[in-house]
Amino acid sequence: MLLAIGIISLFAWQAERPINEKNGFMRKFVGASLDTMGVMLREKNVTAAIGATEHQIFFQTNTPGKLFITDKHLGNEHYFSFDLVPDKKLSSLFFCAIDSPVVYVFAANVPAVFTGNLNTKSITRHLLPGTIYTRSAVVSPSNFMFRGFDKARGASNQVFLKGGLENNIIQWENGVSEKHNDGGIITDGLLHYDSLTHLLAYINFYRNLFLCLDTNLNLVYKGHTIDTFRTVATRNLPGEQRYSGGKPSRLINWENCVADGLLYNNSWIKSDNESIDNFKRNSVIDVYRLSDGQYEKSFYIPAFKGERLYRFWIFGDRIIVLYKHYIVAYTLNELFTWEKNYKRIK
Repeated sequence: MLLAIGIISLFAWQAERPINEKNGFMRKFVGASLDTMGVMLREKNVTAAIGATEHQIFFQTNTPGKLFITDKHLGNEHYFSFDLVPDKKLSSLFFCAIDSPVVYVFAANVPAVFTGNLNTKSITRHLLPGTIYTRSAVVSPSNFMFRGFDKARGASNQVFLKGGLENNIIQWENGVSEKHNDGGIITDGLLHYDSLTHLLAYINFYRNLFLCLDTNLNLVYKGHTIDTFRTVATRNLPGEQRYSGGKPSRLINWENCVADGLLYNNSWIKSDNESIDNFKRNSVIDVYRLSDGQYEKSFYIPAFKGERLYRFWIFGDRIIVLYKHYIVAYTLNELFTWEKNYKRIK
């Protein structure tokens, strides 16, 4: 029994080490508070917030074409469904987006894009031959950005590509993505498009790296999150570099989103000027300017009834947060301000 207790204690100590140790950077916290607009129990099938209007919030469910809709205070909830034929490939990996009344269903493994209309309840399928993708972002009603595989060039790496409803895949990146022949695991992350700056942001999970691209897939710059971690394991062989899976990579960045020229990133790394208690009880959000990657400020999204943030999105003055069992809508008060060149959230 003592041996078992000792082993468990050792594992617990090892798990706490990354939180307890100094990580070599500091955060600038703003005097921002989050005011609660609404709270609801999270339906088990609700997986993401995909958009909002002045009066409504739209959520993706685990059923393609089925939306969960609430008012801005998370009340008056109801479902809306498009008539999509059941398909195992479609259900295996898909993403939704909305620019009301238009709804997009990105079927990554088909591959295809479905466009639906909330008013007419119609839905149209658009095939995207030649690729399977893992990330997507809406640039305009007929143009999208993806991260995925080019079958003609081999499926061992993922790259950025541009697609359209009329012309399918119309453009591939030129040397932006690193190639490790690992299926894109090392460089895995999330892809976003910001309509204010017309820039794409791709944030890595396992490194303090994010890429900024224009809508022609040109690299604008490589940015770095403020932590000091570059944890992807590699080993050099004569004349080449290969990925080594001998040591598991540590998650640096978890969830993120873009809004009004700013990148909001949930970091899993504690700064040296944070207390362990604050870091454990809250989820820290670091904010960067998309125009140049400059770090701006940080703030906390609190745990709710003992549950820490799972996913979050920013729509105007609202922050929608998914916890394990709850959905909470917050608003930022007037203490939360930005430089005059950016929209003020209040």
